[in-house]
Order: sequence, then structure tokens, then C-alpha cells
Amino acid sequence: MKKTRFLALILVAVIMAMGAGYAWWVDASTVTGEINTGTMDVSVGFANIHKPPNTTGTIEESEDEKLITFSAGNLYPTKYNNNDDSTFGKIHFSLENRGTIPVKLRDIEFDLINPESPLWVDLETSIHIHKGTVRLPNGKSLGNSKSLTGTNPIRGKLKDLDTLLLGSQLNDVELMPGEAIWFGNEDPELASIRYWVNKDSGNETQNQEIGFTLKFNWKQFNE
Repeated sequence: MKKTRFLALILVAVIMAMGAGYAWWVDASTVTGEINTGTMDVSVGFANIHKPPNTTGTIEESEDEKLITFSAGNLYPTKYNNNDDSTFGKIHFSLENRGTIPVKLRDIEFDLINPESPLWVDLETSIHIHKGTVRLPNGKSLGNSKSLTGTNPIRGKLKDLDTLLLGSQLNDVELMPGEAIWFGNEDPELASIRYWVNKDSGNETQNQEIGFTLKFNWKQFNE
């Protein structure tokens, strides 16, 4: 009888020990935590236009700040002078990384408005691009600004704008959070997408209106 009670006590002790061990295992396996994913958001910071004298032109950004629409009219042949901004128009805008992860350019969506116009053949462009940290409060320049086009701007036809941009350093730039690509500045020597009609353009380009839509698509930097 005493032996039976002794075995019972041992069994109770073993069960209690197992219960305590089981309770510890449950507590140790209950892990709480939080995982935050990054955000990708590159938006048009601003968009404006400098028009040659006596011409018309508009530039607008979509409500979601992803798409740019440009139009121009009453253009005329002119002899381009790099130091005289009356001889060319300037398209200004910035692309700002407002997300939390670095990004790289994936592709560009570029569609001509009135693509059949003969004016496209004679419409020239010169492109200056800068990259910097943030837009300064006056909205006119970047901190730590660095030229991506150097002393020689990108030259070609405005109708080939997407090809020209994709063939530049812009295609390889890693844009960090808080950084921006800059296509505009009050100083005509600095960044912008310039446009003008070749001085030898014929009469067939008169009374023509042209324009385009432009959208930059991005991917995470390590894709």
C-alpha cells in the first residue's frame, strides 16, 4: 500500500513537471512583431513652360502627378542660340522620389499628339538633366545638384524624346528617397528640355499644333 502511494506521488510529480514544461514551451513560442514594407512613389514635383515670343504652349501634370501633357502652337523657324532664350522654348519639370526605397527607371511612355504634323520633322531639342537631393524652398534648384548630361547636352528631334532620354545616363541612375531628377531651372544655362523649329523649316509647318504625353515608369533598384 505504501509502495502504491509512493508510486502515485511520483506520477503526480512527473505530470506536474510535464505541465510546467509544456506551459514554458507555449510561452516561449509566442512571438509578436511587426513587418513594414517599403513604398515606391516617384512623382512630378512641378511642371511649367517658357514659351518663345508670340507662341502658345501649355504643360500640365495629371492629378496623380505621374503624367505630363505638353502642347505648343504658332511656332516659327528660328536660329537656335544657346545664350538667348528667346530663340527656344523650355519644358520644366522634376521627378521626385517621395517613397522609402531607391528606384531606377524602367521605361518611358511617350505619345505624340497630332503625330502626322510635318512640324515634327523640323522640331529640334536640346536636353539638360540634373540630379540632386531635395528641391529647395524657392522651387528653383536642387541641393547638391549634379549634371547628368555634362557640358554637352543631349541633341536630337523632339519626336524622339523617349529614345534620347533612355539612351542617356538617366537610364542608369539610382534615385534614392529624397532625391530628384530635374528638368528645369530659371537659369537658361541649366536643366530643361528645350525645343525650337529648325531655321530651314518650310512653309508646310505653318499653322501646326503639336504636343505629347510623357510618363516615367520606375522599378525598385535591385530588379
